[in-house]
Amino acid sequence: MKQLFLAFYRKLEETDMRIERYLKSQIDWNNRLTAITGARGTGKTTMLLRHYKNHTAKQYS
Repeated sequence: MKQLFLAFYRKLEETDMRIERYLKSQIDWNNRLTAITGARGTGKTTMLLRHYKNHTAKQYS
């Protein structure tokens, strides 16, 4: 479990914050469950990491 958290924090640290995905504004982030589908390499994980990074930075600052 420790390795999973370390991998997550490493991925979070490496997340590029310069590019904004156009679909981000169309997602209702208050839903309990949201499915994001698409081809490999299109930025699904990056979008989620960026949202998490923005949300936690605002929450703890």
